[in-house]
Amino acid sequence: MNTHFLFRVGFVMVFSALLLLFSAFWALSQEGKLVLKMTGYLVIAEEEDGRLVERLLPLPETTTPGDIIQYNISGKNNSQESLFNVKAAGKIPRGTVYIDESNRSDIPADFYVSIDYGKSYAQPPLIIKVKKTDGSEKEEIVSPEAYTNISFTIKKLVAGETFFSSYRVQVR
Repeated sequence: MNTHFLFRVGFVMVFSALLLLFSAFWALSQEGKLVLKMTGYLVIAEEEDGRLVERLLPLPETTTPGDIIQYNISGKNNSQESLFNVKAAGKIPRGTVYIDESNRSDIPADFYVSIDYGKSYAQPPLIIKVKKTDGSEKEEIVSPEAYTNISFTIKKLVAGETFFSSYRVQVR
């Protein structure tokens, strides 16, 4: 495997995660009501006592095609009042693809995806209209490989409440 390519992929992954983390903290620290934390982990599957067990390891400096990365987003309502429609967003870093249905949340949350770098979101599966050569239109389901961003929306987060959500991507 080309080491230069691995370095570039690894750098892009780590840089994207740090940029995302910084932007989430900056946007939400302005109000001080909601504290978000995002961390990325390399997912390793190991056999233990005849069972396959997953372990989360710190993100390495480089990754290789096929590696699975889990992004965890945790948050806490630090205010004295309930917060409504709390949004916790993440990016699908370039060089990776979202793993379909890998999103999890420990409290009820609506899950949304974007194919336009976060300008608009909708719940999966995304359906787009495609113009055929004869001028007619047909509907097509967008592949999760086209997703660029994800978002969890929590309808109500009471004072002091925390949440944990996650999603996974695979390195191309």
